[in-house]
Amino acid sequence: MSDEGPTGSIETTVPTIDETGPTGETGPTGSTETTGSTGETGPTGDTGSTGDTGSTGETGSTGETGPAGSGPIYFMDLSGGTPPPPRILLSDLMGQLSVLQQQEANDRSALAALTTPNLEDIRSKMIPWIAGNMNGLCDLVRVAVTPPNVCSDGVSRNFFDYLVFLSGKTIVEHLKVYQDLLPEFEVGYRCSRTDLVFCVVRLMA
Repeated sequence: MSDEGPTGSIETTVPTIDETGPTGETGPTGSTETTGSTGETGPTGDTGSTGDTGSTGETGSTGETGPAGSGPIYFMDLSGGTPPPPRILLSDLMGQLSVLQQQEANDRSALAALTTPNLEDIRSKMIPWIAGNMNGLCDLVRVAVTPPNVCSDGVSRNFFDYLVFLSGKTIVEHLKVYQDLLPEFEVGYRCSRTDLVFCVVRLMA
């Protein structure tokens, strides 16, 4: 019997895959199809009728007013354009009233000569008149007053009514004061719209 040697290991052979070869050329791209034209838009149909408006709901309460100056402020140029119409101001009326009252006060002071005759002044005027044989008239007193168109009480007066308004006496009552002062002479007067003169006309017959 022959001796056999030890059994060797069995090697398995795996086939090797070859490396990938080069990529081939890409084929040509196919042609793009042309898009067709858009057809015409058809006519718009009629608009339908508007439906009824619904009732308005109740107005909500007004919110609180915001602080002053929170909104924008706008200014207007008032320097040009049409001037404002005439206005009547209290200051103007008070000024006109003051002017009228001052004029009336001055005229009232002038009329004091009719109420309180100046005897010395009358004598100084009558002596030269007597020395000249009492020819013509002898002016005793002259008072200049100018009635305004409207007095401070809103009434228009003529000269004689203005005299009563200022002094409380008529022309006759003033003249009688001078007539009582000169009982032997006839006293008369002449006047214009602004002047009143008392004068001696002649001796009593």
